[in-house]
Amino acid sequence: GNNITAIGVGYATPENWIDVTKNKTGIVYNEQVTLPDNPKGIVIQGLGVNGAASEGQLDRMKTIIDNLSDNYPNVPIFVASVYKVSNKYGGSEDSAKRMNEAINNLNSGLSEYCKSKSNLYYIDVQSGLDDSNGFAKVELCDDGGLHLLSEGQEILITNLKNAIFSAAKSFNQKEKPNGFEENMNVVCPGECTVLSVSEQTIKLKFGIQDTEYNKNLINGYTLYVEGFQVDTVNITEGISLKRGDGMGITLKQDIKLILMDDKKAILNNIEDYMKPDGKGSTSGINNVYGGDISATENGIRTEDDILYAIDKAGWPENRKKNVEAMMDGLLRLQSDFDIDPLVAIALFCGESGVGTAYEDRGEYRLDNHMHWTGCKCSYHQSQGFACYDNYSDNAYDWGNYIRNRFDPPITTWDEMANYDGMTIYENCNVDDGGHAISIYKKLIEALVTK
Repeated sequence: GNNITAIGVGYATPENWIDVTKNKTGIVYNEQVTLPDNPKGIVIQGLGVNGAASEGQLDRMKTIIDNLSDNYPNVPIFVASVYKVSNKYGGSEDSAKRMNEAINNLNSGLSEYCKSKSNLYYIDVQSGLDDSNGFAKVELCDDGGLHLLSEGQEILITNLKNAIFSAAKSFNQKEKPNGFEENMNVVCPGECTVLSVSEQTIKLKFGIQDTEYNKNLINGYTLYVEGFQVDTVNITEGISLKRGDGMGITLKQDIKLILMDDKKAILNNIEDYMKPDGKGSTSGINNVYGGDISATENGIRTEDDILYAIDKAGWPENRKKNVEAMMDGLLRLQSDFDIDPLVAIALFCGESGVGTAYEDRGEYRLDNHMHWTGCKCSYHQSQGFACYDNYSDNAYDWGNYIRNRFDPPITTWDEMANYDGMTIYENCNVDDGGHAISIYKKLIEALVTK
């Protein structure tokens, strides 16, 4: 395949590999070696023949295997047998026989050791390589009787592939451990009221807000959480919880979640409503319409999330191109100022007087920098370019403006609309007669389908 990394050093013995397999990097027989970070499987092949008859060879091989197991837990390790030598090895059949006896003993020890750990698989590569007397076939080896020629290499590769595929299938079919690591914190996913509580179960009701601006996707929904040790001292029936509050700790078992909507229908796609922060789109509980504008609170957006949302929300091609043009600024205002990019483009799309909202302060105006069809301001016309060419920088400037030029910083839609008597989204009329907040809502609802 194209995703195989082969690492080998000629003349090296197992002893040369011990430190490298422990530290994942180092010198092997005067060569710098660095092991990969996230392999899906590891094959140890050809190691052990150099020094096979020396005392402690099996222990050195075990140390290498243990080092790899420690560095790559839960990764299957395939330990190939050391193939035998031909009767020409060492210049005599007696020398070859002694070498093959040492190889047999080493292989026997490796085979037994692999049986002791669930991630280890012993692979016998001898099929088709040996003659009737137990030596490697002369015609498959070089004149020294140790190294395989091309035909022998093909047989070896076939044996390795067949054994690895079979062992990998067995590994994938193993029963995976259930449950979580014990004593991990279980936290509340959003603002809610505790309806009932027992030692390992809690029932939560997400509150219903009375304004469009404070409504989110699961207000009025009920969540059952079962299978963790509830903190029954501090978590009692009737108390209110907010997002991030501790509810208890994990046990060594699975946690069951059941989410019911306001009509008591069970929702099968619960992950669409409660995706964790920083894992791509988080198009659910934390995306409060008209609430916080924080990316951390609403969910970190990727470029793919943003383009997906505007496409599914039905934005025309000219608006999509404008979003693409400002993408760098949108992602930077998210990383530098913790502002949800979807808030920004909802304002930019819906604006007709957004920038003038700041006019009374005599500070930076944004209105002429955000027209979707190109600006008509005399300054930019005289400079020979339209404002939409600067969308990326303007998006970033806007984020810097509302986060760093107000004390305290603006953090919500309401603050943007009402800070010092200024108005924003009341003036943001769009084709359907709604406001920028309605555009944001459509973007969130589109992103839920991702």
